[in-house]
Amino acid sequence: MQPDPLAFVKWDKIADLAKRDPKNYLSYGAYWWSIKRLCREHGFDLGSNDDTEAREACESANPDPLELWYACVDHSQAHTKYTFRNGVCNLPDGTPYTLHDP
Repeated sequence: MQPDPLAFVKWDKIADLAKRDPKNYLSYGAYWWSIKRLCREHGFDLGSNDDTEAREACESANPDPLELWYACVDHSQAHTKYTFRNGVCNLPDGTPYTLHDP
């Protein structure tokens, strides 16, 4: 069994932030679906909604788990600092995307 390349991530903190203020998920843009999947794989359920197409677009653009994590964080930091949390973003290929997780 290979070691988890994302063992350093504080999944409990991510889940707690998402639950405390449900709009926090908007900062991840389309990467939110990957964050939810990764949280679920590490024991933290953030709901069953999924946008498979958007998640797969993000994950195929960043196939390495560590690369995917950094892409999620980069998007979240840029989106939080420079735009409003409205869910409007782009998929990795530049296609416009609006995130909504009811």
